Amino acid sequence: MPPGNISNDLSNSQLYDLLIKAIKDQTEVLMSEINTNIQDLSKKAETVDTKVCMLQDKLLVLERKCRRNNVIIFGLKVDESNLLNNTLDLLNNIFGPIVSKNDINNIYIGGQKQNKQHIILEITSYLKKQELFKNTAKLKNSGVAIANDMPYEDRKVQRVLKVHLRNAKRQNHQARIRGNKLEIDGKFFTLDDLRNLEELASEDNYSPGEEEEEEAENEQPHNKKNKRQY
Repeated sequence: MPPGNISNDLSNSQLYDLLIKAIKDQTEVLMSEINTNIQDLSKKAETVDTKVCMLQDKLLVLERKCRRNNVIIFGLKVDESNLLNNTLDLLNNIFGPIVSKNDINNIYIGGQKQNKQHIILEITSYLKKQELFKNTAKLKNSGVAIANDMPYEDRKVQRVLKVHLRNAKRQNHQARIRGNKLEIDGKFFTLDDLRNLEELASEDNYSPGEEEEEEAENEQPHNKKNKRQY
């Protein structure tokens, strides 16, 4: 029998099966290509994320370096028309003749709102900056305070460290903040270390915030068992 037209030789059911198989095969090929492309894109995305993190770390290091010699002064009311001279006069009245014009690279007003404005001094020498901080006891009762100029990321860390600093001191530990670490009785704790301590406390069914801890102490001063220990 001579070969006939395929549409005549195959039934509708057979044509349907062939069509389904062809679609399935083509779909598998396309899905394989898509999965390969997704894997490639995922690897590229991971590479990009890694590079972005590295760049952010480098930028943070650079920003720290740029701010290293800066001093932020709070509470010093000066005439902005002659900012440098007036600031130096007021500082030297408090500290003594520590800082001169030759020690200043730049000076400007920071802060957006009037009641939150502060003065930023860019000092030429880190040693000169340290000399200022060694004399901070002279600021007592002056209404003036000085602080390091830090990137936003470091300021966030410092805020959390200060909470733990107060907690440690309430437990009669010798504690102070050193850089981005908390020193307690001669031992240094990173922010991750302190978070791990909090997780251990939560496993003991007690993980209060600072206000909750103070409230618990006031209501049950005799109960010391659950207090976070360092």
